[in-house]
Amino acid sequence: MKVKILKAKDYSNSDWAGGSTQQLLLLPVDASFAKRDFEVRISKATIKAAKSTFTLLPGINRNLLLLSGQTMLHINKELPQLVLPGSEINFSGSDQITCQGSGSDFNVMHAGEGHVSSQFLQFKKSNILHFITYAVGQILFIYANQGSLKIEIDQDKFELKEDQSLFIPSLIAKKELRIEANKNSNAVLSEIWLDK
Repeated sequence: MKVKILKAKDYSNSDWAGGSTQQLLLLPVDASFAKRDFEVRISKATIKAAKSTFTLLPGINRNLLLLSGQTMLHINKELPQLVLPGSEINFSGSDQITCQGSGSDFNVMHAGEGHVSSQFLQFKKSNILHFITYAVGQILFIYANQGSLKIEIDQDKFELKEDQSLFIPSLIAKKELRIEANKNSNAVLSEIWLDK
């Protein structure tokens, strides 16, 4: 099991019409978001414009979790959907989406078949969460949005400071994670299954 800790120097930043994006991870490492040849892209976006339009990404599935703020999503001209912090929504990159409101969100994109589940975790100081993974081959990604966390996997110990990530490319067995907050914190835990 390979565990990688990703820091600000490992991320890339870009601006778009409605705000800015911090790309946390792109797989494979030699892929390009511009060329759309990636398997997985994980990012954090800041939405600044009062109204914005999502980029069309045919062939890409998207998982979005709002971190802060409040937005109203219009998907394929259907009735608007209110999205609040902690809310998770899955949709196709081919969907036509406009967004009203501002805030920040966590995004997981993947090409082809598969599934993503993202959870917004909030901790008071010294809170402990025990989490068990079951699916061998899944990708696990934990992003410390605010605060700092101690993470134990088997006998290995890691510390995530704010804006750092823990990434396991492919689990080879069931694992139990122990996550403890050093102070009031929040984080995102994403599980990604790709059908290859």
